[in-house]
Amino acid sequence: MEKKPSESTHTDEQSRFANSPVSRREFGRLVAITGGAIALPGTAAGQLSSPKTTDLYEFVVDHTPDEYAVSTLVRLDDESGFAELESAGIEIRTTTDPETAAYAELTPSEVKTVLDVDAVTVLEFTHGANPFWRLDGYPDGDVFPDAIESVDHIGYEEAVAGLHHLGGRHSDRMDVYSIGESPGFYDQFLDDGDGDDVLVAEVTNDVGDEDSFREKTKAMSVLSIHGNERAGVEGGLRFIEGLLTGEQPEVEAVLDDVALVFLLPNPDGWRLGEPQFTRTADDSIEDYLGENTRGNAGVGDTNRQYPSLGWISQSNYPSEPDGANLVDDEPGIDDDVPPAVKEHMPDGLAIAEHVRSYDNLEYCADLHNMGWPETYCYGFVINGEYDLEHLHEIYELNRQIKPQFDDEVGALLDERRDTILEFLGEDEGSDVATVPFEYGTLLSTLGYSTTGSLMGWMSQSSEMGGLDVKTVAYELPAVNPAVPELVDINVAAYTVVLRELAVHAARDVEAEVETGGTRTAYVTSDALTRTSGSLSFAGTESVSTRDEITVTRGTETTTVDIAPGTNSVSFTLDPETDHLKASLRDPDGATVARFNQLRDQSERGEWFVSDPTPGEWTIELQNLKGTAHNTVLVSVDTVLSEGSGVEAPDPREVLGYEQRSYESTPFDFFEDYADIVDGSGGGSGRSNGRGRGNGGGNATVDPVSVDDVSDGALFRGNSHRRAYDNVVVVHAHGGDDDDYVDALDRFVDAGGDVVLTDTGVELLAAMDNDLVTGVSSDAITEQEVYVAQLTDKNLGHPLLEGTRDIQRELWKPSPIGYPADFTGASPMTVLDEGALEDAGGTAAGYCHQNVFAPVPDDPPVAAGSITDGRKSGDIHFISGMLPSANQTELHPFGMESYTASFFAQSMLTNALGYDQHRYVDGDEVGSF
Repeated sequence: MEKKPSESTHTDEQSRFANSPVSRREFGRLVAITGGAIALPGTAAGQLSSPKTTDLYEFVVDHTPDEYAVSTLVRLDDESGFAELESAGIEIRTTTDPETAAYAELTPSEVKTVLDVDAVTVLEFTHGANPFWRLDGYPDGDVFPDAIESVDHIGYEEAVAGLHHLGGRHSDRMDVYSIGESPGFYDQFLDDGDGDDVLVAEVTNDVGDEDSFREKTKAMSVLSIHGNERAGVEGGLRFIEGLLTGEQPEVEAVLDDVALVFLLPNPDGWRLGEPQFTRTADDSIEDYLGENTRGNAGVGDTNRQYPSLGWISQSNYPSEPDGANLVDDEPGIDDDVPPAVKEHMPDGLAIAEHVRSYDNLEYCADLHNMGWPETYCYGFVINGEYDLEHLHEIYELNRQIKPQFDDEVGALLDERRDTILEFLGEDEGSDVATVPFEYGTLLSTLGYSTTGSLMGWMSQSSEMGGLDVKTVAYELPAVNPAVPELVDINVAAYTVVLRELAVHAARDVEAEVETGGTRTAYVTSDALTRTSGSLSFAGTESVSTRDEITVTRGTETTTVDIAPGTNSVSFTLDPETDHLKASLRDPDGATVARFNQLRDQSERGEWFVSDPTPGEWTIELQNLKGTAHNTVLVSVDTVLSEGSGVEAPDPREVLGYEQRSYESTPFDFFEDYADIVDGSGGGSGRSNGRGRGNGGGNATVDPVSVDDVSDGALFRGNSHRRAYDNVVVVHAHGGDDDDYVDALDRFVDAGGDVVLTDTGVELLAAMDNDLVTGVSSDAITEQEVYVAQLTDKNLGHPLLEGTRDIQRELWKPSPIGYPADFTGASPMTVLDEGALEDAGGTAAGYCHQNVFAPVPDDPPVAAGSITDGRKSGDIHFISGMLPSANQTELHPFGMESYTASFFAQSMLTNALGYDQHRYVDGDEVGSF
């Protein structure tokens, strides 16, 4: 699974650098920094030589045409030099503390003018937001200047120096320290590949009081886990400074009870854009573009490398610091961590080890960048198992953020709309960024699903290796530091998010489902339970290949032969530039996945296919800028698995980790749901281990088996009086038992409501009451989709009452073992619309299988209701919500029991005739 280093083949250019003051590798870095303005050695117009310039500065100036400018720190021995510079027509920023200096962007011809000023002592090449941070002083009191006044994005070294400066100035409220190191890109100045510090900043009152700190509620913010998504750092560091200097009184008011933790997780991806770094020791000019990168020096994406429950891709290096046996050998990172993980993700191991040390870590927000959709900022819940009460706590945070964001950021979007449109090249009628803020799930907001994220791991239960943290992520548009007005909007946006996160951590949020005294039963079945003890790992083999393909004009293709018995295959496309379009075709020639860098705003393409059709698969690569050279690293990771019993890949062979023991059943959902229902009692919170309660003797949500139902459990004794008002069935087991089906029919005829989900929808054809007469088995289809969702909704339907337009995801696939497979892996049981209409039913929403095709004219119904308004009960169905776990994919860290979204749980609550209520500090609040 090793990535081979790039190989330089440009030996014809080596001689140009023989007498150059810098190496050809450093030239490659400078090309990027100056926007490609530097000429090759030997083609420069002049040669600068002065005792007042550094060697690096001389090289930059020598190879920059006159129409381009060089970022320059000008040191002077007398401030009288300022006037001389200005009189010579040089635009400067100045400081006299801690020494006399100026910042200017100079063309090569202007450099000579500046050197003639007697007061000038040194010219240096500089970069960063604050041009004077290298002087070890902050003359205006601003460590991190306002974005509108900055000359670039904040640099890594600038951030380290600035945070330590703030920590020294406010030592009673902030502590800054390193928790580990990154793997490290190659440092040409130091001639090594050592990593950089992963920093944590902790902010609270009396931060040095260990006992007090331990007891406080904690809220963490992850700043730019993707190194090329700068808004987290830009907003986060300025928020820290503003908080310490009195600009956030609302947050200061909670710091007796709340501690804020800021994590800077990816120094590698951050630093790769700085002058001294390249990917490898032998990088050529064309191999390296000098841009920040999504991942670190060991992996392409640092946010796919954490030990998440359920499916995880074989191409990843999950950062589980407890070692191969998943047992903590205190202290520190265990010695038996797989070597490949130690090599590729030392920063991830350090992060996972460190955040486990916090007591009372309640919330974590992950701050990202994206493209420019209609909505400026999305807040979304990460994949994981959340009971309804925890979802209310998370959604209340976003509900509180929305009006603040709409007011504060919305005003800036209106004010700077012309700047935004000019930056994007859009016309006035564009709908770009017309909505300031919206929230939902990852699928509902950004349209995809994944696994291995830091937030996903943190949301898991501590018993299953996670942290029990309520996690949420945010995405803002990516902007260019050359347009500081747009960087400033991002800073304002994340200031709102971080402020509301801190204040929310001090709130008491509670939720309740009001039943009106009605009672619900749910039908259990042991057949839905999944355990690690049933797994068989015989015959697992992992194979990885890497192939570099050069794409110039037109299209290049490469093929991959998939052998029979292949369990899964992961394709990763890592292009050198940002203009790749690609597609994946199966052996039959059908396109199953696509990737477009310009549209998707992603640095790399990732496709996963489970149970692939054996034969020749084709990857088609197209360079969207036909005149540019584009090298694409195509990585293919396959897993072959043959065994008996439940076949699954052996994680020891693929990733080097043992299989964690687990037991998973979707009926855990109802135990958690009972804890939030009024009058249930006995609930003790989360488990798996979330300490699930049994609802106590007065529970209004009760388990009954198929046999119980057949024996009359839905009725009181031998009477026709119902013992329950609702019954929920999430499976088709028992559908061939006449007594069981007859009991369900009797229940409906007696006025009881039946809610069918997942394969339980099949009972529409087995039942024979007046509501479902005419619904045949031919009208019911089992389909596999990318992610279970409603692709089209009828918002006025009673099942959707209280839901929002953006909500569409029903359950999250990866934590219960279903891969994010574009060919379709997530099960749904859907109904033909004609059959529903014949039964007098109404559709709440639809779903279709192929995500790359338009919605068909007659998509199947994914949720709906059948009712006749008479004495009989109603039948509601939701095609996917609580499937049993899938054990056939790689899942070394265990399995969740359920991942029903807030949307699906709200639909179920509506189907049961219940009402949700949310309270903040004892007061009921508005819509959800």
